[in-house]
Amino acid sequence: MERSHPSQGNPSARRYHARLCNLVRRLRERSQNGIVLLYVAILAIAAVAVFYFGRTIIQQPWIAREQIGVAPIGDRAYVVGGTSRVADEGLLDEVLELDLTDRTVRLAARLPWSTLYPPVAALDGALYVVGGFAHEEDTYQAGILRIDPDSGNVARVGELPSPRGLNGVTGWNGMLYSAGGWNGADRLDEIVEFDPKTGQTRIVGRLPTPRESASLVAHQDRLYVIGGWDGEYVGEIVEFDPASGEVVRTGQLASPRSRTAAQVLDGRILVFGGKGDQFLNEIVRIDPDGSAIECEIIGRLPEAAADLCFVSVNERLFQFGGPQIRREQDRQVVVREVTPTDDGAWVVSDRITFHGSRE
Repeated sequence: MERSHPSQGNPSARRYHARLCNLVRRLRERSQNGIVLLYVAILAIAAVAVFYFGRTIIQQPWIAREQIGVAPIGDRAYVVGGTSRVADEGLLDEVLELDLTDRTVRLAARLPWSTLYPPVAALDGALYVVGGFAHEEDTYQAGILRIDPDSGNVARVGELPSPRGLNGVTGWNGMLYSAGGWNGADRLDEIVEFDPKTGQTRIVGRLPTPRESASLVAHQDRLYVIGGWDGEYVGEIVEFDPASGEVVRTGQLASPRSRTAAQVLDGRILVFGGKGDQFLNEIVRIDPDGSAIECEIIGRLPEAAADLCFVSVNERLFQFGGPQIRREQDRQVVVREVTPTDDGAWVVSDRITFHGSRE
């Protein structure tokens, strides 16, 4: 005999059963909605995690560094060595290629040693590190390294007369030149010429006094050694003729200083910042074409700083490094474009960011 449902024939029971079914259905719907909300929450958390992880990759904490050397080839700048601001990496052996047009970064090569303030210059499509400090050996080096940025090949192609660092270096007319420096015990007065074709070095002249941390630039057929430290801050500009090996003339900066950055732009020598009795923000123009070497302060950087690096790429001037590195936990090498204006002011852009990989 078939049993009837208790609600059959009983209106109150039917209403009660309907309410119970509705309650069960609502609970089931809420449960399903809860699962959906749970999934939505999980996806939201994942999206936030991906965002922050992606932002970390984009900001590239692995290229955060200071105490670097920089040299340009074409539309790219190469950042050599330096001190990392990430975890416990310390001094670095990396050569980074920064494309200033596409704003990308890649690891181009590795040096045989970790180093800071490497004396680096570009010549005929290659990078050269001329001496410098080797962290692993805790000593200054005499070796001259040639870096092929396309292949990543690094070769020791010559030797300085003796180990040194904190020397000014530049490339000109197929030759590399090094001026002054510090060997760990003494300052040096030598001006050294290196011929990459033969691998030979020779001392071609001497500075008026031994000095370190001077800037060296080539302009027309002369070399200019600017400032430095010889036991005191040096205010001297030394004009040197590599053909004759003679100091031709000397001039004077507005005040003594070392650790400046010098760059030739539009036929004039520009000197940025430096350290004298205090850190400096001056932009100084040196005009050597007259009967005397003349200097003029033509602008000021937003902040006083030493140990800056400047490169000119496609007639655009870029500053590498600066006080922000020390004050903020910047995740990149600080790169900013510096632009002179018609009214004599100098505009410094916001920091340029780069994207790429360490692979």
